[in-house]
Amino acid sequence: MKFYEFIYYAIYKVYFKKGKFRNDIPSVTAVSILTVFMFLFLFPIIIFIDIAYNGVSNFELYEKSNVLIVGILFVFFNSFYFLYKKRYQEIYKYFELSRFNKKVYAIMVWIGLFFAFLFFVFTAIVLRSGRFGFL
Repeated sequence: MKFYEFIYYAIYKVYFKKGKFRNDIPSVTAVSILTVFMFLFLFPIIIFIDIAYNGVSNFELYEKSNVLIVGILFVFFNSFYFLYKKRYQEIYKYFELSRFNKKVYAIMVWIGLFFAFLFFVFTAIVLRSGRFGFL
């Protein structure tokens, strides 16, 4: 779970301005961004596993209502995990004092999030074209 917390910390640190702005809520911003990228990364993996085991015919599972439910579950999980009892403050203090408080680690997280986005786009292209010959 520390890796997941570090991803949150890297996002949080970018948006944390130490009270410079009156409406500054970096904890909620970081939860939102993490949730979107969690969805962008995990959903294609679920789709590819489903296609590999069940074939292409089972796409009613991915209707908008089901996808929306999964997205809402991600939001609730991340909100509860990071915002309940202000746990994000403990995570921030932990990583500020650790050896992972370096720009190189934060850059690696942002590159990973970029690749998660590319993975999602690749999945959308493959699903749109209907070419599943590589599975």
